[in-house]
Amino acid sequence: MYLGCRRFCSRQAGLPLATSPQTIEHLESLYDGDHVWLAKKMFGEYAIYLDGKIVGLVCDDRLFVKALEEAKTVLGDQYQEAPPYPGAKLHAEPTDRFLERRGNLKKVLDALWEVLPTPKPKVKKAPKPA
Repeated sequence: MYLGCRRFCSRQAGLPLATSPQTIEHLESLYDGDHVWLAKKMFGEYAIYLDGKIVGLVCDDRLFVKALEEAKTVLGDQYQEAPPYPGAKLHAEPTDRFLERRGNLKKVLDALWEVLPTPKPKVKKAPKPA
């Protein structure tokens, strides 16, 4: 279950709402792709990684994907553009109806995975001499 009502009620009351682990579990169950799914918690919200590439954010129990043309093509008219948090760039927020159709989440996330660059490996700093 995508927590649309919980999201709406908290927004109406003006209350901040951290993303529920159940939302992440539900989204992961909808993704039936070949890439390794990883959701990393950051400040009560989550970043969604596929094989090390960030393909989306889940903020206030809402999925946001990068608003690239490849994602918009897959989403068609089943999204709205909104910032995932105050001050952020606009992202595409798929509708609940789009997400509940089997295979749709795989299509949009895999399309983004194909075009996003592989992250550069982090270089460990040498310890400072004593």
